[in-house]
Amino acid sequence: MFQYPCDYIAITQNYKNEAHHGVDLGHSTSYGGPNHDIKAVFSGKVVKIRMNYKTKDTTGRSYGNYIEIDHGNQIHSLYAHLVYNSSNLKVGDEVTMGQVIAKMGETGRATGIHTHFEIIKNGARVNPLSYLYVYPNQVVQKKTEENYVLQYAKEGEEMTYTVQSGDVLWKIAEKFETTVDALIELNHLENPDLIRPGQILKIPSKQETPDEEVEALKKEIEELKNRLKQISTLSTI
Repeated sequence: MFQYPCDYIAITQNYKNEAHHGVDLGHSTSYGGPNHDIKAVFSGKVVKIRMNYKTKDTTGRSYGNYIEIDHGNQIHSLYAHLVYNSSNLKVGDEVTMGQVIAKMGETGRATGIHTHFEIIKNGARVNPLSYLYVYPNQVVQKKTEENYVLQYAKEGEEMTYTVQSGDVLWKIAEKFETTVDALIELNHLENPDLIRPGQILKIPSKQETPDEEVEALKKEIEELKNRLKQISTLSTI
């Protein structure tokens, strides 16, 4: 499931077929200010990028600075009006879901700071709201919540990944910061060497470590450091 490209979700203009090919997402000074981080909605490969556009236009239909990502299965996402030089990505780079890829801006034909976001399916621009899900770490503007029917991901819900040509299991595990064993167990893979392009794999959800466990681990580490110091001191006597 695709997440929204920014963690504060405020829809300022909806998809309108030929009149407006995507959705516009605004910003809030209470949630990160005008130049929000823009994130990849799902894992994929950068296929187009422009980061050298410096101006805000009053005419035309320019995207300004933009990034287009191929997610497989003939689905692409496009992020437009980005801040000049706000991304170091290049064509061919792999990105993961939730990875910061640029900053919200107003380059190209824009009336203010926002991100124009599109989903392209089989070469045609479709309604992004049919593909996007609000994740638990994201905040929805009250007006947007009242005026639009949004889809919500459940807490701890598993992500999926479509295997691409050339993929191997360890690379997929590395991409999603998990382990090969976790992927094998979750997907009941009898032969992990035989994954194939187009195969859909479940991705284990990341489990956050509770604060008390973190503190306990820190305490254990400090105790181990002290013991090592004692051993080192004894060995020099």
